[in-house]
Amino acid sequence: MVSGPKLIFRILMISSLVLFATSCTFIKKKLDLSGIDDISEAILRDYQVEDRQELENYLGEKGYQYDTNEGDLEDIEVSKLDTWTLDRPIIQEKIRFPSTLKKENGSADTAIFYLYRKGELKHQKVILWIPGFGVSDFAFRFIKKFFNHELNAGYAVLFYNIPYHLERLEKNREMGEGLFTGRVKHNLETIRHLLYEIRTAVKYLNHQEIASISGWGGSIGGALLWLSSTTIEYDHLTLMIPIVDWNTIIFHKNMQEVVKLINSNGIPENLLRSSYNSISPMFATSKTHPNRIQILYARFDQLTPESKILEFASKWRINQVHSYPESHASILINDRLYKDYLRFLEKIASKK
Repeated sequence: MVSGPKLIFRILMISSLVLFATSCTFIKKKLDLSGIDDISEAILRDYQVEDRQELENYLGEKGYQYDTNEGDLEDIEVSKLDTWTLDRPIIQEKIRFPSTLKKENGSADTAIFYLYRKGELKHQKVILWIPGFGVSDFAFRFIKKFFNHELNAGYAVLFYNIPYHLERLEKNREMGEGLFTGRVKHNLETIRHLLYEIRTAVKYLNHQEIASISGWGGSIGGALLWLSSTTIEYDHLTLMIPIVDWNTIIFHKNMQEVVKLINSNGIPENLLRSSYNSISPMFATSKTHPNRIQILYARFDQLTPESKILEFASKWRINQVHSYPESHASILINDRLYKDYLRFLEKIASKK
């Protein structure tokens, strides 16, 4: 959703953080606020009116919550991975299958995952890795640190190429554009499609007779991972800067114009809140034991405030919580983040 001068500004800001690891809180918060502004502008620019009754009917049907559909294994294609490759002697593959999500032009989309493994997949422990909004090739220089930690700890890694990003980027669109819109029902439906893709990928792994499936999710990826854990029994979970309550973003002060527009077109505030409650981890019960869940969060996060993260952790009795003097956008530059994650993997291994 970022283009032109804004994109250049964002890259310069992030590069400065990476090169100098600045402790300037103002800059870190500004990165987050700029991202929220971009989302707001994109929604206002492409806003489409939706029918209130249709939204209420969808919520009455419980939306994604009771949908456990999975794709057919015979539709899955496995090929050699030619992007996001690691410089180490392992097997690196791309997994593709038909998605229930439609592209902007109405054609069928394709779900894409990247698999990194040592040897045969059978009996291996696997970590499903779900990134956040705006994930790009630039982010790979940080993300591969997690991959290497996981591979060194004896896990295979399955990375989810979420829609509207990387290989699934829509033509003439910015990274992430289309994933989140001003149409509430559309957004709820998108979550349902993404959970279908996740369940299908996990079904494929289980068919390969893996030893266990665990998960790592960042930002929106954290929300998706948690929602998927209401039906999938993960061995352990790591949530980094997770979106635990969508309403903290929807009703952010920088989204006021969006809320006003939605309200003025027939969707009242209470319906808007209940809609996003239906896809918020704050209100969904995970099958993973809280003692096997880790949260890594940023104290200056402008999308999910520290108070909301702590409320979430307290509600679900999660005690392994680590904070960093970063914002949502800058957390990956903090070296302690990777060390805390590695210690968590070691702790999980010691409990076996």
